[in-house]
Amino acid sequence: MVNTSKQIARSLSCYIARQRKSRRGVLVCSAPVPERNRGDQALLAVVVDELERRGAGPLTLLTTSNHPIESLDVTPQRWIRDDLFHLFLTRRSFREEIIFPSLVSKHRHLVMIGADVLDEGYGIERSVASMHAIELANRVGVETRIFGFSVNGPPSAGLQSRMNQLGQKTRLFVRDPESFRRLESVATPGIEAAGDLAFLLHPAEASELQPAWLAFAAEHAGRLIGLNLTQVVLGLYGSEETRLNIVAEACRRLALEDGLRFFLIPHDEPEGIAYLRSFQHRLEQEGERISILIDPLAHSRCLKRIAGMCEHVFTCRLHLGIATLGMGRPMTGFPYQGKFEGQFELFGLSNDGLIGPDQFPKTAEEMFNLMRNRISQSDSLALQVQSRLPSVLELSRRNFDGLGTEPSRRPG
Repeated sequence: MVNTSKQIARSLSCYIARQRKSRRGVLVCSAPVPERNRGDQALLAVVVDELERRGAGPLTLLTTSNHPIESLDVTPQRWIRDDLFHLFLTRRSFREEIIFPSLVSKHRHLVMIGADVLDEGYGIERSVASMHAIELANRVGVETRIFGFSVNGPPSAGLQSRMNQLGQKTRLFVRDPESFRRLESVATPGIEAAGDLAFLLHPAEASELQPAWLAFAAEHAGRLIGLNLTQVVLGLYGSEETRLNIVAEACRRLALEDGLRFFLIPHDEPEGIAYLRSFQHRLEQEGERISILIDPLAHSRCLKRIAGMCEHVFTCRLHLGIATLGMGRPMTGFPYQGKFEGQFELFGLSNDGLIGPDQFPKTAEEMFNLMRNRISQSDSLALQVQSRLPSVLELSRRNFDGLGTEPSRRPG
């Protein structure tokens, strides 16, 4: 009987070993809205680019919401599945729970683009379901990791419990020092300091931009300011109409007195274009053309190239700020949910460049002076950003540590 038990155990071990040897490639769990949100699009593009550059394929890309992946093609080494997204939204996804273990067991690695998706900001159920999907992969012996994870505040008791369990087997790459401290303070296992994936995004060539955008940039070279305003953020600030009027009047003065011109840069849903178009009407009520709206909504690679053409970018969206910093240019942020602070810390930038609701100027005169002061520092800020950028890029590459042809450097 003992010998039979040993034989069964040995046979089972051999079977598992054979299964593991036959596993190939990476299962990639996408960011939630890879086309509507250009930040999510950038994250997915970087993951695919980097994994393929490292020879870590073949890749299977999974949608994690009902938003499709459209900007990436299917190739012989890259597949897209859009039929399992309920697994990441709810624990009541019985069909998907049956299919998923078999699918994931064919791969060596599962990676999930974490960003701020798992910290309950998208809802507790999504956080629970997504972490359960990772646990299913752990059960069949697949190496798991979360890329570029962040938490926007002190983690709840429930999140702490899930992260403590997950971190026993899953590598948790945390994208900014503030998030790292929040997780470290509650003794979360498995956390590793990293950088935001989007810093690694390759910008488009200038030739890929629309001729009208290039002509505007050429005509006003050295005097271009990028501006991104969103209802999502300014709506949180309150007094939205008043704040929009303050910014518009300040920008008109900057155009009149300093000769500045403005790229109006949407970076999320298509509704962001309509919001900036409405702002453009406020801005150009005198009839002079002092701005150009990036319309239609361009790929995140194009938006990064446009940000790099600007002397300075003022933005409500974190990932447009990351695109700007990644091009070695300075930015000023209108922060929300604690998203900007950790990135500023990585570059040693003062929080004077973060204009939250309490710091938001109450008059156009104050806004004019604030923007003029920030723009006047652009050259010195750019030098600081450029000096820190190599170390930030190295942090971002840590997300891929041990995948593909490059050796693992995990501590311990």
